[in-house]
Amino acid sequence: MAKGYRYLIAFLATVALFSTAKYIQLAEEKRQLLKDVEQIWNRISVLEEERDELTQELEEKGVVESYLGLAENKVFQINSKLIEAKNTIVELQLNMAELREEKERLSIEAEKISEEAKRLRNEKVWLESRFNSVGELKKAIREIKREIHSVKRDINRRIDAIATAGGNQGYLVKDGKSTYGRKVTIRVMPATEE
Repeated sequence: MAKGYRYLIAFLATVALFSTAKYIQLAEEKRQLLKDVEQIWNRISVLEEERDELTQELEEKGVVESYLGLAENKVFQINSKLIEAKNTIVELQLNMAELREEKERLSIEAEKISEEAKRLRNEKVWLESRFNSVGELKKAIREIKREIHSVKRDINRRIDAIATAGGNQGYLVKDGKSTYGRKVTIRVMPATEE
């Protein structure tokens, strides 16, 4: 039995030694695992920091993109207004060219009117000086009467020319008056028989 205790003690010592070795190995693995877990936690915290930074960058990028979108919209609006302004400038330039032409035309017309007014003033002064005396006034009235008589004569000639141009409709005498300005000789000849 003593031999059996020895085997038992040796067995228990071997088991204790094996258990101790296994415990030391497990403790070393646990220490290594704790070290690995600590590294993982450190890595997780670093990754979380990176995630936070990236999230912040994404948010900033989103803000920048929204600002960029707003800026692009404003640039588009400004470009539209610029095109409208260019079109307005072209229209104004065309209007200005037309107004310059109109100004030149009116300037020429004003110059003509000014010259005509000057001529009329001179004529007025001449007429006033001429008609201040009764003798001159009588002369002027005679001249005007002669001009009126001459114009009436021309009008009557034209009326006669127009009336005779249309023909006399076959009448030699109409309403007791000759329709032909000259004397007409009518010869009657007998018809020859064949």
